[in-house]
Amino acid sequence: MKPYKPIIQDEHFRKSNLFRSFKKNPLGFIDLGCAGDVHPMISPVVSLTHCTCFEPDGKAWRRLQERYVDHHFAQLSILNKAAGEKTGKGKLYLTKSQVNSSLLKPNSEMTLRYGMKGFQVDKVLPIPTVSLDDIVFDPVHKGIRLGEFIKTDCQGAEYDIFQGSRKVLKEQCQALWCELEFFQMYHKQRTFSEVDGYLREQGFLLYGLYPNYVSAKKINRREGDTEERVAWADALYFKDPLGNSKNRKGISERDVQVLLLVAVLTGFYDYALELIEAYFKTSRKDYGHLKKWIFSLAANQKESLEVDLQRLIRESRKYPEKSYLLTKKFIDRHGSNNNCDFISV
Repeated sequence: MKPYKPIIQDEHFRKSNLFRSFKKNPLGFIDLGCAGDVHPMISPVVSLTHCTCFEPDGKAWRRLQERYVDHHFAQLSILNKAAGEKTGKGKLYLTKSQVNSSLLKPNSEMTLRYGMKGFQVDKVLPIPTVSLDDIVFDPVHKGIRLGEFIKTDCQGAEYDIFQGSRKVLKEQCQALWCELEFFQMYHKQRTFSEVDGYLREQGFLLYGLYPNYVSAKKINRREGDTEERVAWADALYFKDPLGNSKNRKGISERDVQVLLLVAVLTGFYDYALELIEAYFKTSRKDYGHLKKWIFSLAANQKESLEVDLQRLIRESRKYPEKSYLLTKKFIDRHGSNNNCDFISV
């Protein structure tokens, strides 16, 4: 995923109706699977964000509470619960590495095969579970859109969570950022194809895929290269009105504003311009501010890449014996959902 810029300080953004809208009614962001911190993608707009976090492990929940005693969110709630298909009770499989803990039991056959450390279960805890529909549409939150943008990193439990989020996905959510696996790293886990199919039924279209790979490590990567198996990926979905006629029916001004803001947060500047062209032409002044904002962000992104490239060149000259690994790490840092094959040099 691309690095994020402090977009809230841009003068054109601050002069736009988009900024004023989120200043008045903050973006409803749900972070499922914080692992010690709210996802950094939201950091450029924390003061415009109403954030709801879920952390079922009591110790990790207390650490999060301490971490965010002082925060800059418009509003922040940290719930000591797990999101699930239904409101009730469940089991949390606490693993040696906190980031691998899950409502599902780790699949030792696969994790041992690929030497995936940190999946050993330390203990199993009984925990409360709650559906997102029950949380978001609790009468206490009437008039507040908590679930406009949802991020999940729940170690294989995404399908069940989305089953318990039907109303949120239909009535509020416009974008999803979720980690999905391509094989069963956990028992009874639904993999990418099943989750993707379900989300498409709800009107969400896949826009970004940021894969991670594993192998049995028979090849020493310092001595040779090899293809590896795609294991999991962060996936970005938009309820895109431009790509699905059903999504255009009943779409509100707020829905489009959420789509535009998330497109910017995730670096999809070209898509952001498409949305501006389609929905923001009614105010010539606002239209101008938004376009200048997007072009500025895109130029900054290019400049950031060029700076890192110059660093790569310097380090490769200084350490020629490390040039292979330095280049591979550069590619990993800047892996993106784009290509330049069509541009002549």
